[in-house]
Amino acid sequence: MKAFPSAYSPQGKHPFAARTFHRSARYAWRGIRVAFRREANLRRQLLLGFLVVAASIVLHISLVQLALLILTSAAVLILELMNSAIESLADAVHPHYHDKIRDAKDMAAGAVLVMSLAATAVGIVILLPPLLELLAG
Repeated sequence: MKAFPSAYSPQGKHPFAARTFHRSARYAWRGIRVAFRREANLRRQLLLGFLVVAASIVLHISLVQLALLILTSAAVLILELMNSAIESLADAVHPHYHDKIRDAKDMAAGAVLVMSLAATAVGIVILLPPLLELLAG
């Protein structure tokens, strides 16, 4: 069995918080890179998030509206990362079909779907009026 790096174990505590934070941030970025490479949905959602921000800039929406769009887009990405983590862990722990594993994976995917629909609704409410005004204008 492969041993975990010391930062993953309770015994791996460091006397300086900066070292611990730096190490934790490095592992977090590694996780994001792994998910980005493996998960096409994450790449699509990130692209959509950038397009929404670009459209927001072109349409001159308020900073509060922009912040809301960024937060909802980030929430979709966060849930996709969590969904990917759950799927990866479930597959490692129980690689064969199991009803409860399927249910857990489906629930995690459902969370992503619900947030994606909410983010879409927020995007429509914020971006549609200035877009229609621009097209009419």
